[in-house]
Amino acid sequence: MIIYLYLILIGIGAGFLGSIVGIGGGIIIVPVLSLLMKMPIQNAIGTSLVAVMATSISASRLFFKQDLTNLKTGLVLEIFTTAGAITGSILISYIKSNILFGLFGLLTLVSAYFSYRKNISYQKNNTVETACEGKFLEPNHESDGNNDFLKINTEGKEKYYDSASKQTAYYKVKNYPVGFSTSFIAGIMSGLLGVGGGFIKVPTMNLLMNIPMKVAAATSNFMIGITAVASSIIYLTKGLIIPDITAAVVVGVLLGGTAGSFTACRIKNKYIVIILMVILIIFGINMILKAFGLNLF
Repeated sequence: MIIYLYLILIGIGAGFLGSIVGIGGGIIIVPVLSLLMKMPIQNAIGTSLVAVMATSISASRLFFKQDLTNLKTGLVLEIFTTAGAITGSILISYIKSNILFGLFGLLTLVSAYFSYRKNISYQKNNTVETACEGKFLEPNHESDGNNDFLKINTEGKEKYYDSASKQTAYYKVKNYPVGFSTSFIAGIMSGLLGVGGGFIKVPTMNLLMNIPMKVAAATSNFMIGITAVASSIIYLTKGLIIPDITAAVVVGVLLGGTAGSFTACRIKNKYIVIILMVILIIFGINMILKAFGLNLF
C-alpha cells in the first residue's frame, strides 16, 4: 500500500505544478517514475500518457464552458498530431532506453527554458496571470497591424470573449501548413515521450497562426487529450501500461491539478516557475546522464 501512496503523491505534485505553470504533468511524472521509482522508462511514458489524457479531459470542460476552444482548428490540426502520436508510439518498441532517456532529458531542459522565457515575457509586458481560469489575461491593447484578431472587420474571422478587455475579440487563423507540420512533430514527441506537446503547439498557434494565447492554450489542451488516447491504446496493446500504478498516478494528478487551480490564485507565479525550473533542470541533467549509464540519485 505504501507504494500506491507514493504514486498518488507523485501525481499530486505533478498535477499541482503543471496546473499552475501551464505545462503537462508528464514532464515531471516520467523522470520521477523512471529515476526515483526505478520503473522502466517505457512503462513510465505509458503511465504519463494516461495521466495527460485524464487531466486534459478534466480541464477541457472549463475551456469549453468559457467558449475559448477553437474546435474547428483543433480538429484539423489533430489529424496530423494523431498521425504523429501513432508514429511515435510505434517507434517506442525500436528505440533503446538510453536514447529515450537522452531525448527526454533534452526535452526537459527545453521545457525549463521555455517556462523561464514565458515568465519573463509576461512580466515584461505587464500581463496579469490567473491560473484560476486556466489562461493568461493580457493587457487591453488597441487594434493595430500586429493584432489582427482585434480589428473591427469580422468577416471570415473567429471570435471569443476577452475577459481582460471585457469585449468580444476577433482573429483569423493563418498558416495552416505550418500548423500541420508542427502538430505532426508534437504528436511524435507525445507518443514517443509521453508528454502533451503543448510547448510546441501553443507557441506555433499563437505566433505563427495568429491565434490569441488564450485560445491557443485552450485548443492545445483539447488536442492533447485526443492525442493521448491514440497513443495510450498502442501502449496498452504493447503491455506498457500497468493499470494499478497508472490509476494511482492519475488520481494524484487530478487531485493536484484541482488543488493547484485554487491555490494559484493566492501565490505569485514567479516563485512557482523558479521551483519548477530547478526541478526540471535537475531531472533533465540526470536523464541525460542516465542515457550514459550514470545516475545522480
